[in-house]
Amino acid sequence: AVAPKTLESASDLEKFMGIKYRKLVGEIIYAMVTCRPEISFPIVKLSQYNVSPASLHYVALKNVLRYLRATQDDGIYFWRRTPNPHLPLVPRPTLRTTNQDLIVHDVSAVPPSVLCGYVDSDWAADTKHRRSVTGLCFQLAGGPV
Repeated sequence: AVAPKTLESASDLEKFMGIKYRKLVGEIIYAMVTCRPEISFPIVKLSQYNVSPASLHYVALKNVLRYLRATQDDGIYFWRRTPNPHLPLVPRPTLRTTNQDLIVHDVSAVPPSVLCGYVDSDWAADTKHRRSVTGLCFQLAGGPV
């Protein structure tokens, strides 16, 4: 991806794409921090190009927006062993997963009151910046917190 060389070409690219890159990345970071943890990796990667995004980065950002629009009714499913009588009865959410995912990550094996953590790292695989990337997830009652 070739970034614009001048401020004028960067401005032309912004007008052509129809979005302000840095502003939109900031707004999506808010969504990522508050309620959409699954988009953290692509948004952190895209935020690394805030100073001089190329057209490839604009397209990737628009793809994240398409994903958010397609999954706006999805949510985090927290489970419990017995229903709470103080909460209204609502239908269970549709799980968008495979049976294999449910077998590998059996949430019912961990009690809902136990905090469970997962971590993974990649040592310097980012060839542009030569930095390691670490990801972590903590779950409580089967949902990330």
